[in-house]
Amino acid sequence: MPTVGVSTTTFSNNQILMVMREDFPIWTLPGGTLEPNESFGQTAIRETFEETGIEIKIIDLVGVYSRPHWREGGSHEILFSATPVKGSMIPQPGETVDVRYFDLENLPEATFWWDRQRIQDANSGQKGIARIQNAVWPLEDMRLREIHKLRDRGKLPLEELYKQFCEWPKSEENKMEF
Repeated sequence: MPTVGVSTTTFSNNQILMVMREDFPIWTLPGGTLEPNESFGQTAIRETFEETGIEIKIIDLVGVYSRPHWREGGSHEILFSATPVKGSMIPQPGETVDVRYFDLENLPEATFWWDRQRIQDANSGQKGIARIQNAVWPLEDMRLREIHKLRDRGKLPLEELYKQFCEWPKSEENKMEF
């Protein structure tokens, strides 16, 4: 079944707010899936606060991003641009291990290529776009529990996953729909 989630690009002083995931050591945008009776905007605000300790104000809808070939039916995300309002950077135990702002010209190497594109879109002022990001889940039918077991035993080829997930794809794998 496809998942629908929300992520935010929170800018401050020409820097972007990012989190280091606990389950897969990579820097990504704060975000997550909708909960029952919650709007996209409420999800963006809640997830950003939960993962970072920062309260945000949504500025704009950047767009809709689809990875139709991602695990179990695809993954689709709404991306908002935001500005921080208050709070202090505190990782969420069990989900994030670090929270930082990064210069837009110096993002960490361990960042998903699709997040790099989303940051670029938001920073360039894109609004209301739809983009297909054809990342393919490389571990076939493995469930997250199985992946975590492999990771914990040191048997998950993180270098290969980083290479696939962090390098820019071919243009047909990352294209605007409109």
